[in-house]
Amino acid sequence: MKNTHKRRWLVNSTMSILVVAIMLGASGFGKMIRDKSAGDNLGFETVKKGMPVNWYFYTPESINNNNLFKPRVKADFDVAVVNNGAKEGKNYLKYTIRNSGDGVRNHPGFFNEYIKRPGTTCRVGFWVKNSGCKYTVNISAVRPKGGGPCKTALVCDSADNAEWKHIVVVEKICATMDRLRIEVQIEQSGVFSIDGITIEDL
Repeated sequence: MKNTHKRRWLVNSTMSILVVAIMLGASGFGKMIRDKSAGDNLGFETVKKGMPVNWYFYTPESINNNNLFKPRVKADFDVAVVNNGAKEGKNYLKYTIRNSGDGVRNHPGFFNEYIKRPGTTCRVGFWVKNSGCKYTVNISAVRPKGGGPCKTALVCDSADNAEWKHIVVVEKICATMDRLRIEVQIEQSGVFSIDGITIEDL
């Protein structure tokens, strides 16, 4: 009986640590500049201090100084808003990756979450260009404070494409969730660009 209780305690403790880690990952490791007047800013059109507002960004500082998910390899990259050659609007987001770091939450990227009615089906679209990078776009249904996800749609690719490529993902918000999370993470050295994110309720 003692061993059974000990195993249960270890499982519960491990689950608690994982929940805390997920909760911290939802905002604690990302840096956001807020501007209510800019709306969701899905096309990166509104910029302050050189960064698109209303997105959480994993910066070199937040990645390399992450004490919970301590990186073994330091991330080294630049992220810039480019106003020439955008697919949609006037701006697009460009990552130049010299070293992408390693491990969970230790890659360049960005994310945000959007309140949705449970049961809603969402169509998410975006445009990408890529040279050398491996990237993952995670579209998932979650709850506030790290709950979930109940379902995740992953777009993982490392193919080079010099011209803009359009990608569409459809995700349903299940009954126990009330948010849509969009997260982009970039691995491997190279140049990755993204523009014109759209969210449509079907």
